[in-house]
Amino acid sequence: AASPEKSGAAARDCKPDEAGDGASADAPVVTLSKSARKKMEKRERIAQERKEKKAASKEQKRKESAQKKEEAYKLWDTLTEEEREERMARKRANIDAMRGSRDAKRARLDEAAKTAVRVCVDLDFLNFMGEKEVNSIKTQLGYVYASNSKATHPLSVTFASYTEDYEKALRTVESWRNWRGVCFEPRSYVDAFTDTTDGGAGGDVARVRPVSNRTDIVYLTADAEEELGPTLDPTKVYVIGGIVDHNQHKGLCHSRAQRDGVSCARIPIDAAVQARIKGSHIFTVNHVFDMLLGVNGGSSWSAVVEQNANLR
Repeated sequence: AASPEKSGAAARDCKPDEAGDGASADAPVVTLSKSARKKMEKRERIAQERKEKKAASKEQKRKESAQKKEEAYKLWDTLTEEEREERMARKRANIDAMRGSRDAKRARLDEAAKTAVRVCVDLDFLNFMGEKEVNSIKTQLGYVYASNSKATHPLSVTFASYTEDYEKALRTVESWRNWRGVCFEPRSYVDAFTDTTDGGAGGDVARVRPVSNRTDIVYLTADAEEELGPTLDPTKVYVIGGIVDHNQHKGLCHSRAQRDGVSCARIPIDAAVQARIKGSHIFTVNHVFDMLLGVNGGSSWSAVVEQNANLR
């Protein structure tokens, strides 16, 4: 039998991968509960199903596209030269119309960035959200841009506190770099609109226009005592809190507005509409933006609230 001294030396000389299970005796062993294991398996199953569904949809679209091309070629072979020329003329006219519409939209958004009412989404809430909530905000920002780009009277849009984390999140949005008239601003909303230094990261016309007074920055929060007026004030900057917290951080935006010394106001909701709203009237970022967009276009607050609220 080996002496205790020799046994101890052998144990000290033993490498981790020479142990029975290949792990250090001091390494923590993570044991999932039955419920946690089921949740993890469910997430993995859903992710795999989503991946397979996406692949199947892509393959189906590829087949449909190939079939349409084949049918188009067959039809083309049956046309006369006159019919072919007529079709080509219609196609060129459609392309010119699309280009004209695109150019008009770009001009409209460029002008809005320079002159329209300013709306800012404050993104400085990463510490209050998880990955799921950040992904939700990413989707809502996409809705904001989509609504603004389609509007007859668009707003001047700034995403403040746009950090590298949001840069990473938006990488899955392939066209975000082409978002016209949007200023991706790395500074906080207060610094961006009170500093005369131009630090925007958007296009040449997508720049922040500073206010003359900090009180001209209006943070929108349901906890504010004052309501917004019937129309938007072009001298103000309207700030929307870019947070998804499922009402876990009540009063956060109001506290931030008070801390930063800016004004705050709430969206007017009359008693009749309030009585028809299901649950609490916490709106998403894009819903608040759509309401501002509607009022900017001439609609009343009651009309835009009814359009965006979950009514009974």
